[in-house]
Amino acid sequence: MKYRYLDLRRSVMQRNLQVRATMNQAIRTFLSEKNGFLEVETPILFRSTSEGAREFLVPTERISPGSSYALTQSPQQFKQMLMAAGVHRYYQIARCFRDEDLRADRQPEFTQLDIEMAFVSAEEVMDIMERTVRMLWQGSLHSDPFPKMTYREALARYGSDKPDLRSDMQIQTVFENGDSTTEELCLDLDHYRMVKEMLPDCVKVEEKRESAILTATRRHDDHVGQTSLGRIRTALIRKLLGARGSTEFKFLWVTDFPLLRRTEDKFESMHHPFTAPHPDDMESLQDSLATNDPSKLLTIRGQHYDLVLNGCEIGGGSIRIHDGQLQEQLFRQALNLKSMEQFAHLLGALRSGCPPHGGMALGLDRIYALLCGTDAIRDIIAFPKNGRGIDLCVNAPA
Repeated sequence: MKYRYLDLRRSVMQRNLQVRATMNQAIRTFLSEKNGFLEVETPILFRSTSEGAREFLVPTERISPGSSYALTQSPQQFKQMLMAAGVHRYYQIARCFRDEDLRADRQPEFTQLDIEMAFVSAEEVMDIMERTVRMLWQGSLHSDPFPKMTYREALARYGSDKPDLRSDMQIQTVFENGDSTTEELCLDLDHYRMVKEMLPDCVKVEEKRESAILTATRRHDDHVGQTSLGRIRTALIRKLLGARGSTEFKFLWVTDFPLLRRTEDKFESMHHPFTAPHPDDMESLQDSLATNDPSKLLTIRGQHYDLVLNGCEIGGGSIRIHDGQLQEQLFRQALNLKSMEQFAHLLGALRSGCPPHGGMALGLDRIYALLCGTDAIRDIIAFPKNGRGIDLCVNAPA
């Protein structure tokens, strides 16, 4: 990576760059010319707001001494303001920046396809994104619609909110009481030996003549991340099929996520703080906020949906809150924000008369890596960072 300009001469790297360029052009043609979307560029230099991820700050000593910009985590707030501005079908191939832990499929700067649409349902957003994905796969996918599964169903059957469907192996519930659920995963002995060394202490094993029964108990209110059995299942499938080496592509929509989750002594958004509550849960939400009953907040669903491929989340979106009063109420009472100053621009746009709207973003780096048959997104980025977030070619940060 220090001599990336030489590495890029290899034919496989030239091909990867060509695939990326061709797909970007195909996206623009599909959305602009065939579906009436308007491409709008939004600022990269933003302000620090509590959207969820850690931000990169950019000091501005000459423009405003003592102040900083924040690099945008995503165009989320700008694209919602575009809905209030009358741009009712927006898209952008957007650069995003998050100061997060790194891995093979994550870089500190990345590219996503962002869309936003006014006067739409979740199903309409999912439909346009599904058609976009099928276009990128150039007719090689099965013609059936992508299956849908609720968040609770995914956890119960697969122990994960992004299940890998390349195997029909499922988790079974064997015991349930008021506080906890005991589940089991049955593996044949050869497969058990492949994951034996990674079992956590909470998983108990009963070996039989030809199989092994793995059991674990989890609390009913544990809706964050994967259960221990789900992690074992995912690891086994990847050992058997390869994380991205398989030519089998199993897509899945996961819906009806909780609106909020509890972290220590506070609540945070499961998706982001602009996600609209499920309409069937609005009465319960208002009751919970009015009575200050936090236990009920965990039962409220959000209109959030993820697109999963082979156990990887490749996109996520939601129907947004378009009512300024409701947005401020959730900021203050559910998320415990003391000041609205950091979101004054968005609240002002919502109060100006903003249509109902929703959208989604697809992680293009991950998708292009899949299309190119590589297991690391740095293989489809011209000048990437390494696993420690360092650009060895130019020695940055410096």
